[in-house]
Amino acid sequence: SHWWGEPIVSFVSCCQKHSSLRRLNDASANYWVCGYANRQHELELEIGRDITESSFYKALHVADGLLLILDQDATPFSRIWCDYELYASITAPDKMLDIVTMAQLPGKNQAGAQMLSKSPLPGESAVAKSVREQSFPLSLLLQGLQVCLENGDATIQKDKDGILFEMGSHADLTTAAGQELLQQNLKRANDALHSTFAILAWPQAMQRGTLLDFGKNAKRSVLGKQKLKLPEILAMDDAREVLELSLAHFEDTCLDSAVKILASGLPSRGLKDLRLSFEGCNRITDQSLTALGSRFCQGLRKLYLDFIGCVKLTDTGLSAIAAGLPSSLEDLELHFAGCSGITSSGLGVLRDRMPKSVQTFSGTFKGTGISRNFPNLEEFLAFTG
Repeated sequence: SHWWGEPIVSFVSCCQKHSSLRRLNDASANYWVCGYANRQHELELEIGRDITESSFYKALHVADGLLLILDQDATPFSRIWCDYELYASITAPDKMLDIVTMAQLPGKNQAGAQMLSKSPLPGESAVAKSVREQSFPLSLLLQGLQVCLENGDATIQKDKDGILFEMGSHADLTTAAGQELLQQNLKRANDALHSTFAILAWPQAMQRGTLLDFGKNAKRSVLGKQKLKLPEILAMDDAREVLELSLAHFEDTCLDSAVKILASGLPSRGLKDLRLSFEGCNRITDQSLTALGSRFCQGLRKLYLDFIGCVKLTDTGLSAIAAGLPSSLEDLELHFAGCSGITSSGLGVLRDRMPKSVQTFSGTFKGTGISRNFPNLEEFLAFTG
């Protein structure tokens, strides 16, 4: 998904960077680009009245995901076809979303392609992902946090009408019921888009102290009237089922205050899979774990928490996590290696508070008062009695 007005050299550079980072070979690096795939002099044959019969729709449904290429003004957000492609990708949980732009390279007097991804790339650690994304332009993230998919423009009005009809699940948009369904679908998609950008922006925002006012240093031209509070934006997406975020090794800025802000933004319902890493954040205390433990939503099935090397944590924090485990939990993975304040007492609380619904468990506790790891639930229960 891209804007035709960008230099073709930049477009090719972004695709090459994406292919390289995704480790795609010549056989698998296949991109569907509307400008080249569609017959531009016979677009009515390519698109037609029914969006589900269009080449756009068919390509989106067979693709592994969407590569969104942004220019410095984030022009694709203002185009209805680009917004529709985003909508289709966001509402399909199995689709990848990668975002690439040309921007100034850190420490160099030249521009290069930089990429954001929802999850680490093949062979990439969470720490390496954070480093790769640190210099992605904040102005583009800011616009992504504010875009409304339905506000995109179209050269041909019937294209936009057809797209809104598809977004409204083919309801009659001339009726109140049809408009209500459209607004529900749009809210769900916009909330998902905004929360995705909030997660992508989170490490940079935490580094800059702007989690509660992400646009405070932005130009007025790209900022709305209200403060952009990332935890509020994240919490609004109550249809999100998976949340993964790594703040590993942000030793200087991942403090109790930052973790409490994150905890306040965890969706209160809908979440099925939560994966958070604080590895190496050696300044957080039990207060952080108390905040997180109080915010696990009912219905959560998978929970992954990494506190390796968080040396200030004790049994109090582990007990707070244990106390907050929901009765729906099925898969639990905890990492507390190097946390010397964790003892058998804390493990006893975890055993007593372990929901009966838990089917799989693993935990690393080397370097604690227990100094052993548990590859499965059976060994954990046998050890804790």
